[in-house]
Amino acid sequence: MVKKLTGLVALIVALLVMPTMVSATSLKTTCDKSCPTEDGKCTATCTIKIEENTSFDSSEIKKVVITTSVVLIVFACFYFLTVAIVNKDEKKDDTADSSSKTNEVEIQHKEILLGSSFSIKDDQYLVVYYDTTDDDLSNLTSTISTYRSSSKDVNLYTVDMNNGLNKGFAGETSNKEATKASELSISGPTVIKFSNNKISTYIEGTDEVIKYLES
Repeated sequence: MVKKLTGLVALIVALLVMPTMVSATSLKTTCDKSCPTEDGKCTATCTIKIEENTSFDSSEIKKVVITTSVVLIVFACFYFLTVAIVNKDEKKDDTADSSSKTNEVEIQHKEILLGSSFSIKDDQYLVVYYDTTDDDLSNLTSTISTYRSSSKDVNLYTVDMNNGLNKGFAGETSNKEATKASELSISGPTVIKFSNNKISTYIEGTDEVIKYLES
């Protein structure tokens, strides 16, 4: 687009400058007379010289300079305005991408599948296992939100036991000695603290989990 605009400006300048060049062709005659001649008459020897002069009208040049300056100023303003708009759009795109990435990270920190319990890359982290659709656990949900907003050093993740991929790990008895996800058995609301991807703390029961998160 910039190349097209530059070419257009060059064409306009050329069209403005050409009329100021005035070409004129003049004929100059030079004659030498010889009088008298042998027959008593005068003779003349004439030389015709053709001269081509190119002259410039100073007032026209001034107009061209002013017009060209105006065109260049308008072009510059248009160019910088275009650049500013493009940069603004790019910043919006960057902001949108950054916001999208941030939201993805937040989602990852909120909920995981039970099968990922032992594979989180944090040195220490908490995982709360409970049925997020159970209205009786609204206090637990509120406590989890408070924990996250308080910027604790240990990240907290949740596992929705109502999710079809997690339901198979729900059982009547728990397994506090599990060393991998396939060995987990969750009996009711539970919070597990992992250190170096190993179970270090295992708390069961809604009230006990809430108390632990509030401590």
